[in-house]
Parts: sequence; structure tokens; C-alpha cells
Amino acid sequence: MRKKIFLIIWGLSTGVILHLALSPSFGNLPLFVDKILHTSLAFVLMLGPIVMTKKPAIIYSAGVILILLGAAAEFVQSLTPDRSAEFYDVIANSVGTLLAFAFFHYLKYTKA
Repeated sequence: MRKKIFLIIWGLSTGVILHLALSPSFGNLPLFVDKILHTSLAFVLMLGPIVMTKKPAIIYSAGVILILLGAAAEFVQSLTPDRSAEFYDVIANSVGTLLAFAFFHYLKYTKA
């Protein structure tokens, strides 16, 4: 039951983040704030699969999907009149996902 609730919350969070990514611009954020936000959100989104399953194949697949989804969102932003795509946003999303992978490996291979 707990995993179902977590899955629902994670799915809603993913939807909200995608909605915000494709909504009209909120104005210009300072560069470092924007990249920290991208990295943090990707990290949090990647924690979902890590918490829901311990199967590496599923976790890695989810990571690849999240990286591709972030790149696709940037591409779609390039097609909207009031948004622009940034390559460094794709990099920041990827870094957040890879940091979550590192966190997963830390949890998996370190015994307390």
C-alpha cells in the first residue's frame, strides 16, 4: 500500500514538473539557480524508482527514460514562442539523475 501511495505521489510530481517545464516562462532566473533547480528536480524524480524497487535494470531504465524525457522537454520548449531550449538544462537534468544513481550505489553497496 505504501508503494502505491508513493507511486501516485511520484507520478503526480512528474506531471507537475513536466507541466511547469512546458508552461509559459516565469521570467529569467539567475543561471546558477536555474541549473540547481534542474539538477535537484531530476535527482528527486530519480529517487522514485530507487525507492520503489531495488532492481538495477528497472532503476537504470528509469534513469535513461528521465534523461531522454528531460531532453525531449527542452526540445519542445524550443518550439514554443515564449520558451527556449538550453543544452545546459539537459546537462543539469542528466547530472541530477546521475547523482541519484550514485546515491543508489552508495545505499546498495555500503553496509551500515
